[in-house]
Amino acid sequence: MGDFPGARLAVMCYGAVTTLAGVSFCLMRYYTFYAGRLVDERIDRRLLKLAMIRSVINPVLHSIAVLLAFVDTRLSIALYIILPLMFFVPSKLERYGYPEGLR
Repeated sequence: MGDFPGARLAVMCYGAVTTLAGVSFCLMRYYTFYAGRLVDERIDRRLLKLAMIRSVINPVLHSIAVLLAFVDTRLSIALYIILPLMFFVPSKLERYGYPEGLR
């Protein structure tokens, strides 16, 4: 994609890979939070739910970027650039979610 930003197939393949990586992370987080119950019970469940929602937003927006490649690859690339910026800001779970003694 780097040398050929206008190549629709390259832009779409990049989005497909990042979408699948996001889905994989969502499944891992779901297992950790709910199925395996691997988080400390003292952590507020609302924070876990918000973290899960934030995780799901990632592959959804990457999927939208893949579809935007049919319209204009520059729109997809712009979304690919914006998406990581959303995750530079720590979530509430990452900032406040650990009870005293777990930090």
